[in-house]
Amino acid sequence: MRRKQGMRIVAVVEDRQLERFVRKTLEAFGFDRNQVRVLEDYPNGKAGSGKQYVENKYREEAVTFRRKNRENIALLLGTESDEQSVAERKQALDAQLATTNVPARNPDERIVFWIPRWHVETWGLHLTGNAVEEVTNYHHIGGKIDWREAG
Repeated sequence: MRRKQGMRIVAVVEDRQLERFVRKTLEAFGFDRNQVRVLEDYPNGKAGSGKQYVENKYREEAVTFRRKNRENIALLLGTESDEQSVAERKQALDAQLATTNVPARNPDERIVFWIPRWHVETWGLHLTGNAVEEVTNYHHIGGKIDWREAG
């Protein structure tokens, strides 16, 4: 695929699995690895919640993103819905901006939510040709997915 020219992406993800998926998928879409910056200070098994991390960083990064709105940049948030629906998870993210008087996300802004139902493993399995159901939790088989192929 043709390389994308000029666009830079800042990605906020809740764990290593989502980081890998984001990197490989964007690479498949033609982005060079130098155009993608994933914030790598997520908890990833350490103390703290990946979901809370994404919510907190969303507030910070939305402000930074809007300050740089003339640049060719996009903000990508990768977070799993787990027990919530995708709509509920999106509402939780939207609520984070409201709590700090940051304006809500505008549909025209280059702010993208990647919210797999349950876990990113659902997307990984589907993209590698496996049959999946959104209501099933596939987290336990994440190590068996070829993430390069999924991307």
